[in-house]
Amino acid sequence: MTTSQKTFFFFFALVAALPLSCADRIDSLIEQAKFALDRCDPAVASTLPNCTTAIEKADEIQTFDPANVDAAVLESSGRLGLAGFDFLQLAARLADLQNVAEEDFAEFRSLVTDVEAENGREIDLDELAAAVTPLAGALTGVTADENNERAFFQLGMIQAIDAFIRPVKVAGEDAVSVADIDAAMAATVSDDFVSADSNLVASGTTEDDILRPVRENFCRCSLNGGFTAACLRDLMRCELSDTAAPEQDYNGDAAADRTDCLTLVEPGGLSDCGGTDTSL
Repeated sequence: MTTSQKTFFFFFALVAALPLSCADRIDSLIEQAKFALDRCDPAVASTLPNCTTAIEKADEIQTFDPANVDAAVLESSGRLGLAGFDFLQLAARLADLQNVAEEDFAEFRSLVTDVEAENGREIDLDELAAAVTPLAGALTGVTADENNERAFFQLGMIQAIDAFIRPVKVAGEDAVSVADIDAAMAATVSDDFVSADSNLVASGTTEDDILRPVRENFCRCSLNGGFTAACLRDLMRCELSDTAAPEQDYNGDAAADRTDCLTLVEPGGLSDCGGTDTSL
């Protein structure tokens, strides 16, 4: 074999080995990220560096494979830990909304209070939003199938949770800071509800106890003139306070007072609207 032939075969063997080496590296990083994530406990401050390690390993995977869905799931989960949440805790609370006496936003106000007391720190809304980003990026333009349904489910659940937690967190106890809810936040919450619905459906979810709270809480404003900042502020007033009056007249009596809360929270057509895909 000539020198040139040896060089060719060496180069060919090197190139052929690269995909396997890269795949092995990705598999190793996924295992390292999972190991770190298993030791990421939002309620134990000393474990939060493990959340960060999981994120870093997932980011490294994405340098090899930017669309890697497994890496996106791991990074998203690590971000949730830094935000102050356990994913299963959030999923259980959303699924339980149909079985509790409290109104939905009030239930999540209670969750915020409980979680922050347990963690000894405030929920980080920036990290909660960041938990959406890797999944949204990896799943853009992707057709849902049995290999990525979990990722679509996680994305939809986080978007739904963000839609509930963001306004109640900003509004504060008894809606004392409700004026801080502006048009940009209303647009974020509205988009969260619509996207959550679409992604949960893509995941194969048909459970009414998960889909209905998402749809109904979008419908409460969409059936009352649209998902505006004023309507979202009024939902916070009506659900988080016993005394705060809404700023808009929902029952048509030419006065904005607590009697409007019933029309806002239980508008005509809510049941039908809550059973319909929000994107339709």
